[in-house]
Formats: sequence, structure tokens, C-alpha cells
Amino acid sequence: VVMATGATVQRPYGVGFVDGTLRKPFAAGAGSVLFEIGNGTAYTPATLTFQNPQGNGTAGSIDAINLTPVPPEPFVGNRMDLNIYVPRYWHITEADGFTTGSRTVNALFGFPPAEAAPLTLANTVIRRRSIPAQVPLWQDRRTLTWNTAQATVELDPPSLKWNGLGDFFIGQKAQRIFYSRNDGPWDDPNSWSFFGHDGPPVPAGEYPNSDWGMPPEYEFETRDSVIIGNKNTITLTTLPELAYVEISSTGTLVVDNSRYLSASSLGNSAFVLRDAGNLNIKSGEGIESGMNGIIRFNDNDRLFGPAANYEFSGALNQYFGGAFPTTVNNLTINTDNNTSNVFYNQSNVTVNGIIDIFSGIFLFDNETAAGVPTNHPLTLNGDLLIATGATFTVEGNGTATRTHTLTVNADVVNNGNWIMCPVPNSPNFKAETIFSGTGSQTITGSGGTTRLYGVTLDKNDPLATVDCAVDIEISRVGGPAI
Repeated sequence: VVMATGATVQRPYGVGFVDGTLRKPFAAGAGSVLFEIGNGTAYTPATLTFQNPQGNGTAGSIDAINLTPVPPEPFVGNRMDLNIYVPRYWHITEADGFTTGSRTVNALFGFPPAEAAPLTLANTVIRRRSIPAQVPLWQDRRTLTWNTAQATVELDPPSLKWNGLGDFFIGQKAQRIFYSRNDGPWDDPNSWSFFGHDGPPVPAGEYPNSDWGMPPEYEFETRDSVIIGNKNTITLTTLPELAYVEISSTGTLVVDNSRYLSASSLGNSAFVLRDAGNLNIKSGEGIESGMNGIIRFNDNDRLFGPAANYEFSGALNQYFGGAFPTTVNNLTINTDNNTSNVFYNQSNVTVNGIIDIFSGIFLFDNETAAGVPTNHPLTLNGDLLIATGATFTVEGNGTATRTHTLTVNADVVNNGNWIMCPVPNSPNFKAETIFSGTGSQTITGSGGTTRLYGVTLDKNDPLATVDCAVDIEISRVGGPAI
């Protein structure tokens, strides 16, 4: 139906519409136009409101039609979810020499209320495919004004307008799930697949939450999900905001310095480190409570498996952090050139596997800041391994009266420096060492230094021994079974 200038469409008693293309004239300036269009039995009007801030644009006509079904998009970017959407779209284009020019336009769309029922409105977008084609071809807007009674939606605020016409879709987008497929950096498409750990790589330029940080006209209502597994090691090189992160069994996430994961600001989020998963920390920040540290998710939205593995491997001083998990499997210290410190500043951690100090300096923290625990108990149920050149000690400053506790329930192999009192025989800056493993234990090694302050044997077996095959300096020995 082609409308001439001055012609109008009447809808007696609020019924009737054009089921097809309705063409209406429009001038060169600002103003509004209503398209009384529908599809089948559904009335689906569209109202366009133009602003003309720069006096640019030409007069002509505008065509509008409502169409079904919604066509599938290529599976790239943050695509629409074809399971949660308004099952129609509006095709609105220029005609008769009309050009939008520098004008911007708000579009108010109406549709049957029942079609809005599947939508979570807070997570719903209007998506526009520009016609004529612009760069970018697709634009999404999440900040919307809804009238659920009349089932209408438009941009909010209305001043945040589209910069052209095209195809308009309403719905939620598909939740992208990225599966690790190779070792590599976070922002490398070859590191990820949409189709499982053995699938093909994602398209060029894609990686988890690659849209983050773009201007408002690129808004996306959902954040990506990530699953790292299949013996893959992924190095975090960006600052993503994510809906879900899982480091599954045999998967490894390496967190570079000054990098961290953030929870989605647009809905629920979760971080999960599964048993046998691996977290390698190179950052100067540790695992802190809330929106701090390297895992910036709410405390209740984080799950650390008790059999997960942790490694500190930065080229700077590092800290466990106040929310480091209390039960872990293996703990590895592997920092740069035996010069960087890893400060143990937790209240109580149990390591059920081994502590392997391969490189660097692992030390009990004597920090005196408010909120830091007074002492730092550490329980080790597996072996303690200290490599040549590496050190396990107590920080030699801070509060001298603090007494840390190391409980060792297995064997010690010291080829480096195991020094639980930096000043020989001094009660300052010390850690008590308790041997309480079932059966006999051994202390072995080659070429290392072993200096302990207080040693307690609490083995509940008068026949059990702690056999030393190295030179050892001890200030005090005690316990119920010496």
C-alpha cells in the first residue's frame, strides 16, 4: 500500500492493518510516522521518530513490513538466540529518494503480548541489521523501555537513537560457550571452539568476551561462558567479564600479571575450579574476597575444588590472598630466578598433595596490616620438596612475636634452603614445625640448609621416627613422643 502526501490510515474500533508493505512519505527534517502494519492475525505497528540535529537528509518515502519467520544468523559474534525471541521482525527501508543522512531515529515496535512471555526483559535486546549496509553491519541495544501491557518496546532513553533503518529483531542472544582446544593465549581464536574441546577454531577475531570495552552502541546483554579442559593451558591476556568460567580436570588457566577475571554485570555469574584443575598465578594479586584479586566474582559464586592444584610463577612478589582456598591438592612455587617472594598470608591451608618449591622464595608472611591473620598455620599431608637454590622460610621483619605453624605429615626432600628461623636460635620471626604423620618420616636432600626453630613430634606412636639424612640445626625439640 502506497500512501500519498496528506493521506491517512484509519483503524475503526482499533482493528485492521496492512498485511504487507506500507509506504509512507516523509519530509527532510524531524518528525514521527506510524506504520499500521501487521502479519496474519497480529497487529505489529512501528513508529519512527526522527531527529535532525544537523539539517541533513532528503525527503522521500519509507517502506515498512512485518515478516516471519526470523531468519537464522551465521554463528559468529553474539548472535540472537532462536529459542528466546519475538518470532517476527520489522523490515524498514528507504524509498523514493529518501535518505536518513545525519538524522537519528527511535523505533517503537508493537507485537502480541504473548510473544513477550518467554523473554527475560532485562536480558533482551533490539538488534538492527543496517540497510543500506553500514559499519558495523549489526548493532545491539540493551537499554530499552517496555510496556508489557501493550507489548511495545523502544530505546531508553529515546535520545539514544539508531543512525539508520534496516531489519529490526527483538529477543535474547545465544549464550556463547567457548571450549579450549589448544594451548594458547586467551585472545587467540585458535585457542577456542564453539563445538567442544576437539572442535574447529572459532572465526577470526573471536575469543571469550571480545566485545567487552566497546562503546554503548555495541551493547550486548549476555557475557560469554568458558570451559578450559582437555589438558589445555590458556593464558589470560585480557580483562574479560564473563557469565561462567570452569577450569575442569586437567585444564590450566594462567593468570598473567595485572590480569583478572570479572563476573558479568548483566546477570548471574559463576567461577568453578574443578578437582585436578590447575590455576597458575603470575599476578601480584592473589585470590581475594569479593570484587578484588584475580577472581572478581562474589564469594558465593565461586567454587574451588578441594583437589585442585595451584602454582605461583610470577616474576614479582606474590601473595596467596585472603580468600585463598583452605584445602588444595598440590602447591607449586616456581617464580623467576629464585629472587621473587611468594608470601603465605592465609589463616589456615591444608595441602593434601605435595608442596614443590621448584624456584623462588616461599615464606610465612609477617604482615601487620589490619585484617591479616595473626599467625598462618599450614598443614602438609604430602611431601615437601625444595629444589636447589629455592627457599622455604619466614619473613625476617614485621611482628617479631608471631609464631607460625607448619605441620608435616609426610617426607621432606631439601636440596635448597629450609629455614624456619632466619636468625639462628632466635625466637623472633619463627615457625614451629610439627611432624605428625602416620609411621616414620624422613628428611633427605643434598647440599641444602635446614634450620628449624621448634620441632614437635606428635606421631601418636612411640616407635615412629623422623629420620634425618641431612645436617639439621634445631633450636628446641618437644612433643608427647620424642
